[in-house]
Amino acid sequence: MTSVKTYRVEGLSAAVSIKAPVKVATTANITLSGEQTIDGVAVTAWPGYGVSSQIEDDRVLVKNQTTQTANGIYQVRTTTWSRAKDFDSGSDFTKGTLIPVKSGTANANTYWRVTTSTDPITIDTDNITFELADAYPGSVSGFRWKFDSSTTTADPGSGDLRLDNAALSSVINIALSATSAEPGSPDVSDFVVTWDDSTTTAIKGTITIRKLGAPENFAIYSVSGSVTDNTTWLQVGVTHVASSGSFTAGDILGVQFARTGNIGATGVQGDTYDIALNAGFDSVSVKKDIAVQTYNEWIMCRTGAFVGEAGYIDTAPTGAAAIVDIEKNGTTIYATKPQFAAGANTLTAGTLKTDGTEDFISGDRITFKVTQIGSSEPGEGLRFTTKGTITV
Repeated sequence: MTSVKTYRVEGLSAAVSIKAPVKVATTANITLSGEQTIDGVAVTAWPGYGVSSQIEDDRVLVKNQTTQTANGIYQVRTTTWSRAKDFDSGSDFTKGTLIPVKSGTANANTYWRVTTSTDPITIDTDNITFELADAYPGSVSGFRWKFDSSTTTADPGSGDLRLDNAALSSVINIALSATSAEPGSPDVSDFVVTWDDSTTTAIKGTITIRKLGAPENFAIYSVSGSVTDNTTWLQVGVTHVASSGSFTAGDILGVQFARTGNIGATGVQGDTYDIALNAGFDSVSVKKDIAVQTYNEWIMCRTGAFVGEAGYIDTAPTGAAAIVDIEKNGTTIYATKPQFAAGANTLTAGTLKTDGTEDFISGDRITFKVTQIGSSEPGEGLRFTTKGTITV
């Protein structure tokens, strides 16, 4: 059988050499001899070496040897392994050369890049080192987990990810191992626990999950709940946004997270929600006497809470205070109502209730009224503004 041969100067890319794919890549120091299992995959010798009926060679990226001069691409043998023909001299590769990996528990669908800076590299003399480059083109960056098809929200096992429903569109919880399926199984829990840190309450961020090598299989979720850290695994409450295709047990998934910004300075969730109101004006805004009556009524379209008020009256009441009120669904929100004291143009703030009456939700009916006027002079041209905060 003719061997695969790809010199660095005749690489598949004019910009950087890309080697023919290897079957697996090592994750630890190995003995460079005989058939064995690497990264969960059995590697065997070529036909003609007497032990296998396979028709393709098994090529292995050896990158974790204690003696780094022994690293490189090898062909499996039943005895001592031999360096691959496209990686057995300094003319075959250089710093930046890429090696795609086809299979493996940790390294499937990854690229590894040569980081040795010596040029030319002398085989068996210079240390040969590698770094993880990225997934195959068309996949995603971010962290990787392996898909566990169980729908039980529990520890999925090291490097695994579970969804709580087989239908991607019905998922409301994601269970992720604290360790990702990246080479070396790094603990990424300190990153995942930040996924609910945004002070924007409705959507704290967006999770995009794609199958590596087949990105048409994807799911996008909003982080709408909290992240629970269970030490070895984390649970994330989510809401489905979009999805297509499906995932199969053992699929390597690329998981990206984009955080929603915190509450902004003005006009956004969590900021003040002011409503200006008037009493004691005619149809062309000329001031006139106030009266004991309802002046305004409206329906809330957001969820939040009243937190204060401000007011001014052009002609102060005399003989008695002018008192105003805000009611929610017919019940006052005040323990002590705001008032303009006799002879005063400025408002004395009221005391809001603290039993929840001061809170509001979308659909609540809010009423502004004057409940008392001055006895000698009722007061004219009253302006009043409520201040609230928006929750949603």
